[in-house]
Amino acid sequence: MPVVHAVLVDFFNAPKVIQNVNTLTKQYPADKLMISVIDNSVCRKNAELLKSFCERKKIVLTINETNRGYTAACNQGVRQSNADYILFLNPDIYWPQSQSLEKLVEVMQLLPNVAICGPKQINPDGRIAGTIRSRPGVLELIRRRVHWLNLMLVAAKGRSPQFYAPDYSKNQAVDWLQSSCFLVRNSFWQKVGGFDERYFLFMADLDLCRKAWKLGYEVRYVADSLVHADGIRASAGGISAIFTKPALRSHIRDAIKYFFHYRSQPWP
Repeated sequence: MPVVHAVLVDFFNAPKVIQNVNTLTKQYPADKLMISVIDNSVCRKNAELLKSFCERKKIVLTINETNRGYTAACNQGVRQSNADYILFLNPDIYWPQSQSLEKLVEVMQLLPNVAICGPKQINPDGRIAGTIRSRPGVLELIRRRVHWLNLMLVAAKGRSPQFYAPDYSKNQAVDWLQSSCFLVRNSFWQKVGGFDERYFLFMADLDLCRKAWKLGYEVRYVADSLVHADGIRASAGGISAIFTKPALRSHIRDAIKYFFHYRSQPWP
């Protein structure tokens, strides 16, 4: 059975990390599952909770002295092993269904052209989280932040790849997947050098999926695999939230970096 290395980056969410790991360890044989937790919180209380738990569970814990950001912390965690597959998880993910992780691994084993795959994700209200994304454009970024513009452009759905509504009931190839929970083939990861650390918190998952398609790989959504999450988006909010939410400001900065970097390059 292939070895999976799960990497969780924490930022003031130690209780959720504990819940996540407690359900994750029931998903896969212990001798084939490695777990690394990277704590970016710079908070003694949060660190002590993680230390106590990780020591009992024999989990590799790294406590950073500064907040290195999501992207760099993920790369930091991956360097601790050489598994067949890398599983990136947000702290709020938990696993209510047996064999969900095995189903993701099975896709990778059966389809060697798949570089990245991810499960169906359910929010507390029962709705499916929007983890499937289409190739982005500046208009889509603005549309998601400006409510009145979103209402004006709703009729454009179905006519533009930026506004499509995916079918979450079927397994399918997709442009890109949100990295809240996705599995990455390590040979591909090593080939591209991991996440691009020019992005602090967002857009690195999009960048990675874009590179997969460019190299001839596929990104795949696996409807048969199921996880749950708390439904809270760090980047949620309209234009007014820019003044109150550091994560939203980081999202905008990272998006500007992404669009500037790929400004003259077509989608693969």
